[in-house]
Amino acid sequence: ADAKPKPDASILEHYLVALTPAAKQAKAELPFAPDEEVVELAIRSNVKNTMRSILELSKPLRKQWESGDLMIEGAIYDITTGKVEFIGGPQNVGILEPTERPNSSAESNSCCRCY
Repeated sequence: ADAKPKPDASILEHYLVALTPAAKQAKAELPFAPDEEVVELAIRSNVKNTMRSILELSKPLRKQWESGDLMIEGAIYDITTGKVEFIGGPQNVGILEPTERPNSSAESNSCCRCY
């Protein structure tokens, strides 16, 4: 089982504990890769896991997303450059199939990829 933060843990500690599954997943997928590649995959996995969690844990948001009233877009902020890379919504990154969301297609989620 994944570790849980201590009761008196700081907010940073809570965030780090929450990143553990993505880091483990990335290391398992790239066991011999350089740390930079593992970190990049862990970041992307964390964004995907967060989108998945939003849809699984919030029935109101899931309902709005399914109806097309809400758009969910995964993004990665690069603190060194200030750029944001949009990686797509749940249907675009393999979390859910486009058919799981009515009125949705892979093409309907087009926007700039990096700012």
